[in-house]
Amino acid sequence: TINSNAIVAHTSGSVAMQAVSNHVNHGVFYIPQSFSKSREMNFEELPICVEFNNSIAQEGLEKLGNQLSSKLTYLNSQQRGRLHIAAVYMNNFVNHCYTKADEILNEANIDASLLYPLMNETLAKAQEISPYEAQTGPARRNDVQTIARHLEALKSNDRNMYDAITQSIKNTYGN
Repeated sequence: TINSNAIVAHTSGSVAMQAVSNHVNHGVFYIPQSFSKSREMNFEELPICVEFNNSIAQEGLEKLGNQLSSKLTYLNSQQRGRLHIAAVYMNNFVNHCYTKADEILNEANIDASLLYPLMNETLAKAQEISPYEAQTGPARRNDVQTIARHLEALKSNDRNMYDAITQSIKNTYGN
C-alpha cells in the first residue's frame, strides 16, 4: 500500500493529470526536453512544468522542482498537451528535416557541416525576432519556379513532405 501522504505524479507531456487521479495526492512533473544518455543536461536551465490536485502534492512537486531548476511553471493538462504538440514540431519534426537534409547532401557527396552555420542562425533568429518573422525561402517568397525545380529534383517519396511544408508556409503567409 502507498503511504497516504505519498505523492504520485507522472512525467508525460501528453497525458492528463487524471491518469493518476486514483491516488489521493497526485500531479504531473513534466520537463519539456529530449534526453539522451550521451548528453548531459543542466537542469537549472530547464523549465519544469507542474500540475497538482491539492496542497500536499503542490508542496512536494514545487520542492522537487525548485531543487532542480529555477524555471518552475504551472500548466494545466490542456496547456501541457499543447506544449507537447509544439515540442513535437520543434524537436521531432525539425530533427526529421535535418535527417532529410543529411540524406540529400549525402546522396550528392556534400559535407553536411556546410549547413551548420545556417542551422545555428535559423535558431538564433527564431529566438531573437520570432519564428514567424524569421521565415525565409521559396515558399515564403512564393517562388513557384524554385519550388518546381526542388520538387523535380527530389525523390518521389520526399515530394509529399516538401509540398506539405511548402503549402503550410504559403498558407501561413497568405501566398
